[in-house]
Amino acid sequence: MGYQKHTSFARTRRVLTLLSLGLIAGPAAGPAVAGFICVGDIDPPSPNNIDQSAAYNSSTGAAGPTSVLDLNTFRLQMSSAFPFDLGGVIDFEVRNDANGSPVGSIDSPTQLVGRYGASAALLSGYKSLTVTSGSGTWNWPGVTTSGRVPISGVNSLGKNDTDIFDFDILIGAIANGLPDEHVTQLGFTVLERSGTNLGSPVSVTATFSDGSTAVAQATISGATPGSNEDAFFGFSAPAGAWITSVSFNPSNFTTVDDLAFITTVMPEPTAFGFAAVAACLPLWRRRRH
Repeated sequence: MGYQKHTSFARTRRVLTLLSLGLIAGPAAGPAVAGFICVGDIDPPSPNNIDQSAAYNSSTGAAGPTSVLDLNTFRLQMSSAFPFDLGGVIDFEVRNDANGSPVGSIDSPTQLVGRYGASAALLSGYKSLTVTSGSGTWNWPGVTTSGRVPISGVNSLGKNDTDIFDFDILIGAIANGLPDEHVTQLGFTVLERSGTNLGSPVSVTATFSDGSTAVAQATISGATPGSNEDAFFGFSAPAGAWITSVSFNPSNFTTVDDLAFITTVMPEPTAFGFAAVAACLPLWRRRRH
């Protein structure tokens, strides 16, 4: 693990050096999309804190119980990833676009960008992850009525109040990322809505690049007193795969906060692997004859 971190850090330094010298280009300017500079903390000290971690329920394919992560495990992994420019937390607090002035609403209501890494606060050279709504439109800042209290700051992400309830979060491309860098861990918090049963339990499904899935569940009944059932849902992709989407369909409108992601540079085939294949070729040829 230490070697992988060192290698990823070295690659990041090389990319940033090339960017500073103008030898490779940063993201091209385009239509304004709501951008947020990622932070490294999930559920920082605040008046409201995460109350529970969703539990593993089921899976398909190569996924399994280890594909669902609790809050403490995710926090620990984020603390190791963020300093090496391998992830961050979109806390939905202050919009800070790279190609436009910060404004107090979403002008592309189905798409957000989280900027992370050493250059996240700059106008070029930053790494960024695009996330898209696969169903309906988002509402930012999310509604905070009915006891929906953000777990960091004062803002969160909701759905349009004339839209369907479900969240379908599609994980897009990483701009300026390292070669073969993908999102391999993802987590967020579903905020309780006091007096409204969002689902007993609420089921969130993560889909991975190999076609496998994992489901995590938590009860968010809206029972009083409020703000005591906020639930963290965390996922980790099977080995060699990455996360392509997460989705859930609550029983009423809600909001989410602190969308956290961790990336991994997928290993290339090793020399040992090529050697093993080459060693098998003579035997295969002999058997044919």
